[in-house]
Amino acid sequence: MGGWVIDVNESSAEIHARERAQLHALTELAADGIVFTDENGLLQDFNPACSDLFGYALAEVVGRDLQMLMPEFYSGERDPEISGIAREFLGRRKDGSTFPLEISVAQIELDGHKGCAGIIRDISDRKISEQNL
Repeated sequence: MGGWVIDVNESSAEIHARERAQLHALTELAADGIVFTDENGLLQDFNPACSDLFGYALAEVVGRDLQMLMPEFYSGERDPEISGIAREFLGRRKDGSTFPLEISVAQIELDGHKGCAGIIRDISDRKISEQNL
C-alpha cells in the first residue's frame, strides 16, 4: 500500500507545493461543493461539485459575490459569527431554481491573503425526509 513519503530534506517550497497538490486533489474529488472567497466575499475558486450543484462553470463565478448563489432575500446578509457553524440557506442555481443547502464556513489565510472557505451540501433529500415524518 502506497502513501505520501515525506522527505526530511524537503525544502519549504517543496512542502508547500505538495500541500497545494493534496488540497487540490481533495477539493476536486470532494462530493460536497467547496468554495473559496476573498475577504470581501468574492468567489476565488469553486470545485466541480459546486459546479454540479449550481450549474455554473468556474469562469462564470470567479470574482463575483458569493451572494449570487443565494436567492434575493439573502442578498446583503453577512454574518461574521457563522465561522465553523453549519447553517441552512436556500441556494439559487443558474437556472433560477432554489434548493435547501447547508454551508459550513471558516476564515482562512493562504499565501498572506485572508478569505473564507466554505463546504456546501445539498440537503434536499433530508428536508423531504423531515417533511414526511
